[in-house]
Amino acid sequence: MSKTRSNLDRLFLGCPIYKARQPYCKFFLWLDEHVAGVGLTETRYMGEKEFVDVEDYHGKQDIEMRITCLEKRIIALEIKKNPIGWCICVIFIVLSFAVLSCKN
Repeated sequence: MSKTRSNLDRLFLGCPIYKARQPYCKFFLWLDEHVAGVGLTETRYMGEKEFVDVEDYHGKQDIEMRITCLEKRIIALEIKKNPIGWCICVIFIVLSFAVLSCKN
C-alpha cells in the first residue's frame, strides 16, 4: 500500500525484493488501473457470442508479437553465424580445386 501523499493508501504490485539489497526486476503495477483494464468484450465466432477477457486477448497478441520478434532475432543471429561457415566452405572448395589443378 502506497504511503506517499500523492497516492496515499493506493494498492500496488511490485517486485518482492525491491527494497532488498539484491538485483530486482523493477516490476510495478497500480492495482486499481490493472483492475480497470480487465473487462469483458463480446466477439462473434461461428455466429455465437463468446466472451473474452480483454487482458487475455491483448496478452495473447503481445505473446504472439514477442514470439515473432524472437523468431526474427534467431534468424538474424543464424545469418550472422553462418557467414563464417560459408567462408570456411568456400575456402575448402577453392583449396580443393587448387590441389586438383596442381595434380593435372
